[in-house]
Amino acid sequence: FKRMANVRYFILGMILIIVLFYFFSIDGGGTNDVKDQAIWVRTVWFSFISLFVAIVIPFFYHSPIYAPKPNSNQFFRWIITWISLLSYPVYLIHAETYQYLDSHFEMFSSMNHILKFIIQNIIVVLIGGLLFKYIDKPVLDYRNKFLKRSKI
Repeated sequence: FKRMANVRYFILGMILIIVLFYFFSIDGGGTNDVKDQAIWVRTVWFSFISLFVAIVIPFFYHSPIYAPKPNSNQFFRWIITWISLLSYPVYLIHAETYQYLDSHFEMFSSMNHILKFIIQNIIVVLIGGLLFKYIDKPVLDYRNKFLKRSKI
């Protein structure tokens, strides 16, 4: 795992992710057949994207940016924590948000796939942030107020 933390693997993983997004978009590789899209996304797309992200993760895990000296504040660590907190609300709303944006806004149907991906994900993360702040966090705080955590 430490050998994979080399910056060469990070660059390779990021290039492969970008190539996958650029040449083989998640819309099914350019086909209009829903059956072909489902096969592409479920078998090839998610397998490759998972592999390429797995190539990138060791760099962040062993990076001095992410694993700083004890008791020091690091911006990168804050970003990773923030993303992890937003992951569940984003997971819950992403499909409906994409569908709503595609069906109610004409500009998304004719937009470049990469630009569409970026804009839609920014919107999803913003909505996920609002859901976390106004729903998840108050519920978790309420839960923690009444439940004691066991020390193992």
